[in-house]
Amino acid sequence: MEDINETDITDQILGNLSTHKSISKPKNIFKLFFFISIFILLIVIISFCFIFFNKKIYQSSNNNTSQIVSTITPTEVIDQIKPTNSPEIETLQKVSFIKDDKNAVSKLITTDENNKETLISEVEYFNMDGTIIKPEYRFVFSSDNNFLYYTLSGYEGGFSGLYNIQNKINKTIPFLSSSANFNDSNNYFYSCDEGGISGGGAVIYKLPELSPIYEKEGSFYCEYNRINNSLKISEDSNSGQSIEYFSFTSGSF
Repeated sequence: MEDINETDITDQILGNLSTHKSISKPKNIFKLFFFISIFILLIVIISFCFIFFNKKIYQSSNNNTSQIVSTITPTEVIDQIKPTNSPEIETLQKVSFIKDDKNAVSKLITTDENNKETLISEVEYFNMDGTIIKPEYRFVFSSDNNFLYYTLSGYEGGFSGLYNIQNKINKTIPFLSSSANFNDSNNYFYSCDEGGISGGGAVIYKLPELSPIYEKEGSFYCEYNRINNSLKISEDSNSGQSIEYFSFTSGSF
């Protein structure tokens, strides 16, 4: 049996250890790079989520702000009516109720066939307890399309008016009427109201000049009789009820 040299054994052990270290070193480096890559990836993901979340919050904040601040919508035409053709009207006109948000006014205008506008009435928007109120017009034509009766609501109790389209004569009536109309011949207009926030009264106007025949304040109720072309005017007062009859045929009481 050959003698075992202690020096050879020592060299062999050291050689094995050296080989083990050289094999383990690349594996450790790979693990290090792997963990570093995972760490960087996590940082990127967290950063992306943070930026995306903040962007959503910013957009949501902007949307809420616009909803609160935007209390006035763009100018809009609410109602348009063009009268039916009539041989008594040489130029047909269109009537429009417009909410003009740029100038903060509600207005009623006529537009002829040449697109020329004529202002009939306008009122400013107003603020009530932090809310912008936009008054609204309503209107109707006489059966011959020569006259326009209009009302305005949502504005200090409101009022109404009578307008001669051809001659551009405007007459303001200081109350909103519960009964208002033209007689069948369109040569008279009447309006009556029992009273309320805007007050009450009764009026009769001769057409086409819109000259007053009857004007009173108080609590009134009117009833038109088409058979005899007359108007029954009932007034309620502290002294009781009084009744008058106006004949549109004769133009007198």
